[in-house]
Amino acid sequence: MKKFYFTVFVLAICTIAKAQDKPAKKDNDHTIEVRKENFDPLQGDILNDGQEPKHVHNLSVLDVQPEFPGGTRKFVTLLESKIDKSQLKDVEPGKYRVFVSFVIEEDGTMTGAKLMRDPGQGIGNQVLQALNGITDKWKPGINDGKPVRVNYSLPVTINLP
Repeated sequence: MKKFYFTVFVLAICTIAKAQDKPAKKDNDHTIEVRKENFDPLQGDILNDGQEPKHVHNLSVLDVQPEFPGGTRKFVTLLESKIDKSQLKDVEPGKYRVFVSFVIEEDGTMTGAKLMRDPGQGIGNQVLQALNGITDKWKPGINDGKPVRVNYSLPVTINLP
């Protein structure tokens, strides 16, 4: 038995020693290729039809925050009313929280909706479908006196009976 442990110990030492003999791979090239056609509208500049970058602003830098007519509570109520809970009949009853993100455009329309956190079981997809079904316009965010594109994130709680 001692021979077995000694053999394993020697093999481990040889493996470690051999691994340390290899020269470290030096990667001095830290360039990143960026393709503008792959930009996500929630992540910053994107290209519009005129091929000029259109920046998406963060809520914290705005002079005037975007607002849904009737307020955020009305928006969440509208969103919840559009969720097809019949598609979630196989999901265990309870409270589920979904985080969504979208861009409020300069004209108040919502674009680029995506799930930030999804509890699974098709719940997030139903919330996303409901969000994409809302055509009501927001009052856009204002920066320097002009309407701007704004990234907006929102938690949505779903109660399933």
